[in-house]
Amino acid sequence: DITRDRYLSLVERRESAKMAQKVEQSSSDISFRVVDAPVIPVLPSGPDRPMLLSGVLLAALCAGAAWSLLMFLLYPTFVDYKQLRKTIDLPVLGAVSLQMTHTQRQHRVLQLRTFLLAVLLLLGFFGSVLWYQEPGSMLVRSIITDVGILI
Repeated sequence: DITRDRYLSLVERRESAKMAQKVEQSSSDISFRVVDAPVIPVLPSGPDRPMLLSGVLLAALCAGAAWSLLMFLLYPTFVDYKQLRKTIDLPVLGAVSLQMTHTQRQHRVLQLRTFLLAVLLLLGFFGSVLWYQEPGSMLVRSIITDVGILI
């Protein structure tokens, strides 16, 4: 058994040596030629940036609208007593209107102005990103060289 095992291991080593020799001979027959030199593209490959950014902005606005619609559907509110009467199908005996103080009105106006400012900032940042479409590192490098700081 020992002699047979040694014989089998020697045969296995001989076969692997023959295979290695065949690989060396076949690889020496192969020659490589460069048909076309590699070329660095002028423009990087990738998606159309303005279209992608517009799609992301539109998706974000749609997600916000969907969230507000979901909150409205989950927590409904009634604007007037007619809507309440139609919904619950019972007579409404009376309604209390909303009376806001001067401070509450000022707070509402401040909230509206803050919202409008946030929307304007969002659109302003979107426009500036579209204006400067080059990668951020190139933009920073061009600003630094314009200022005159050496890197």
